Formats: sequence, structure tokens, C-alpha cells
Amino acid sequence: MRRPVRLSVGLAAGLCILMPSAASADGSISIGNSLRYSLSSETNQEILEDYFDADYSHGSFRARLRYEVFQPSEEQRDREGQVFRAVGGTTTWGSLWVGNFYELFGRGMAFHGYEDRDLRVDNSLDGVDLNLEHGPVAFQAFSGKTPGKTVVLHGMDGDLRLPLGIEAGGSYLSRRQTSSTGYNSPDLELGTGRMRVTAGPVDIFVEGGRRSKSSAPEGGRGLFASIGASVPGAALGLEYKDYRHMGVGAEGKEYTTPPPASVEHRWSLLARHSRDLNADDERGGLAQLEWQPSGLVGLSGAFSLTENHDSDRLFDAKRLFSEAMAEARIAELSSTPVTVAAAWTEEFLGPALTTSGPVDDRREHVTFIAEVTFPVQDPWSGRVSVEHQHTDGDAVGAFDLEHIEIEASRSPGISIAAVAEFSNVSAMQRDLPWLPVFEDETAWFYLQGIVDIVRGHQLRVILGSRPQGKVCAGGACRTVPEFKGLEVQLTSMF
Repeated sequence: MRRPVRLSVGLAAGLCILMPSAASADGSISIGNSLRYSLSSETNQEILEDYFDADYSHGSFRARLRYEVFQPSEEQRDREGQVFRAVGGTTTWGSLWVGNFYELFGRGMAFHGYEDRDLRVDNSLDGVDLNLEHGPVAFQAFSGKTPGKTVVLHGMDGDLRLPLGIEAGGSYLSRRQTSSTGYNSPDLELGTGRMRVTAGPVDIFVEGGRRSKSSAPEGGRGLFASIGASVPGAALGLEYKDYRHMGVGAEGKEYTTPPPASVEHRWSLLARHSRDLNADDERGGLAQLEWQPSGLVGLSGAFSLTENHDSDRLFDAKRLFSEAMAEARIAELSSTPVTVAAAWTEEFLGPALTTSGPVDDRREHVTFIAEVTFPVQDPWSGRVSVEHQHTDGDAVGAFDLEHIEIEASRSPGISIAAVAEFSNVSAMQRDLPWLPVFEDETAWFYLQGIVDIVRGHQLRVILGSRPQGKVCAGGACRTVPEFKGLEVQLTSMF
């Protein structure tokens, strides 16, 4: 089905007012607001997203408030309310919060509560959060309910710093159902232990955990291990992950995010194939190497692999994702920095029903990248980036994508860019339901201008179209819908 052409106007504004404390009698308050508005010229559909934040501090006292208005949001959800409010205090020994809070245990295997507005992640809890630290000992504990008040989570975490560069710690988390209405989840308990050893240029980290579930005879288990070593001009990093039934969710939100052991890309075509972390069924690893043979040249390489638990033996189960990438950076070549990169990516996206029967939607992507930055006329500089990606798979056939960016910028204050993308997919491929990004278009083009009007005030204008893409961070991803039309963003800081 072909989607209608959409013309939208977006407005984003930020306001930050800081009132510093006067002597010791007055406190300080910071206020911020972020607004986004869009309107479809064909459907006359409006989108309004607004975040209002206020923080107050006076001595050791702290208070936070956030009010959100979605009428509706980009995901077509309506909401208006005081969604984050907390009061607390901080001392040299720690802090205490009452109300909404975020928290992180270790590297997230046992608990990770955070907010990321780009990813649409906000899994704060409502309750009590305590943090204590004295000398080599740190302790955290919390008890909080989910936004829908159907689940309560209790957590504890401790760290001990020992001599000889050794740190040891452990975490505990329990999930209990508090209401029979709405979201239903079985009770569970999760515990982890971790250790970190730092010896000169070598850093080793290991964390393992177990999860028990009242309604399932099989418990969960998790293991993450990493080792990093560096010498002058070179660094090596190795990571291993093994997660089975380690996810803790409630009301559609995830409260555990163990390390993904994968690469986060800044390149557009590679970022679209980043893998979403599945803490319930995946294992694999990541190897990264950085080498700088001279002051002008830097080389890097990475390989990652993720598979499920169809087999108890590593490299013998169904491969879900794998990627190999190499990159070379020439810091200065006639005052012109150059980057070239190549990557091979394989991803499994599930079964697809073709005319000849069901097949695995397994795709291979071969990507080549080149970027050069060069002076134009002082203070102007230019940048050209070209990405080429060839895709092949039994369920999608073969096609190519070209992504080109041309930018001129002046420091400080002005950036003008033209971005184009083309694909040679056939009419038959555009009808495939598992290639929705090509339903309407095979070519996209937009102009972007960024201007620093005055200090603290920035205007960003985009005119044209861009395809559906992905935003990822720490193994969590969100699909950003395609866009066609005009977008205006204004950010102000006072």
C-alpha cells in the first residue's frame, strides 16, 4: 500500500534559565522546555510533543519536576500529566530520592532505569531510591512501582574497591505483581555478581547472573566478559555475551539492558542494520582493534557475532547477526582529512512467505564508505561523504543503495548540506511487505541548513524527503519513520 505524501512542519525549542544561589541563603532553580510541533498538509494531522523540566537545589536539598504533553506524540499517543517528580537530599555520604527515579546497577544486567527521548525510552519508577558511599564501599537500594502501578520492583546493589586494582560487586532485583488488572507478569528474582581487575594497560571485567521465575521451571542465566589492553599506538578489546531469559519487563518497558557487545555506527547505511538487544535469547561477542602506525594514519577493525541458543555449542546455533568492518583514517593529507571504510553485515529478520513457500529473510550487506573534509576559503570548509551498499537475500533479491552528503560549513555559526539517496529496487521488490521503506520512493533528497542566530540560539531547517531509518544506543533501537516536507527546529538557551 502506498502511503500519502506528507508535508510536515516541526518546531523544537529549548529554554533554560539558571538562577544561581545568592550567598548561602538562596537556592538555585533551572527551568527547561522542549517543544516539537508538526502538521500534515494533506491530512491536517497535528503532532505536539512538549517536555517541561524544572530542578531546584538549596544546600543539600534537591527537587525535580517534569511535565509532558503529547497531543499526540509521533507514535500517536495522547498524554498530559506530571510524569516525573521527586524530592531528596545529598550529603558527602550519598543521596536519598523520594518520588520518580532512575538507577543503574553495574553495566545494566540486573537493572537499568533511564530516559532517552530520541529512543522513546523512559522507564522511571515511583518510590524510594537510596545511594550510600563511604571509602571503598558503595551501596544502593530502591523500591518502586511501574507507571501503571501494576508491578513493584525492589533492588539492591553493592560495590567494594579492593587493593591492587580489584573491584567486586553484586546486585539483586525482584519483580512482584501488585494488581490483577492491566499488565500481568509472574513474580521473579534476579541476582548478579561482578568483578573488575585493572593491572597496568589491561582491564578485565566479568559479570554473571541468574534469574528465577515462578511460572517457569527453567531459570535464566547471563554472562558478560570483556578484556581490554593497550600499548602506545594500539588498543585491543574483546567482549563476550550469553543471555538466556535475563530480561525483566513490565507494562511494555524493559528494566534490564546488559551490554550488547556490538558496534554503534555513525554511518547512515550501517546504522539502519544495527541489532536490537534481546536479553532473553542471544549470545556472541565483539572484537575491536585500534592501531595508529603514525601521527597521520589511524586504522581500526571490528567483528561482531550474535546467535541464539538453538545449540549448546558456540558457533553451532542460528546466526542472527554478524558484521566485519575495517576503517582507515588519514588525519592530514594536504590539510584534507580522509576516511575510507568497508563493512560486511549479515542479519536474520525472521521468516518470509514467498510465492515458492516460506524462506528465511536473511540479508547480506556489503558497504563501502568514503569521506573527505577540505578547506574552501577561510573560514569555510567542505565535506563530501559517499556510502554505497549492496544487499542480497533469498526473500528480497539484490539491490543497491547510494547515500551522498555534501556540506559546507563555517565555524562558528553556519552549516549548509545537501543529502541524496538512491536505490535501484525493482517494481516487484517494492511490493514486498518486508521492504516497506521502498513502497513509495526509490530516491530521496533534502537540503539542511543550520544557523547559530546569536549565542545560545540555533535554527535548523530541513526541506525534502528522507527514508525510514534507525536510532540506536546501547542495544536499544527505535525506527524513525520516513519524512517528506519541511521541518523547522529552533533551540534556544538563556
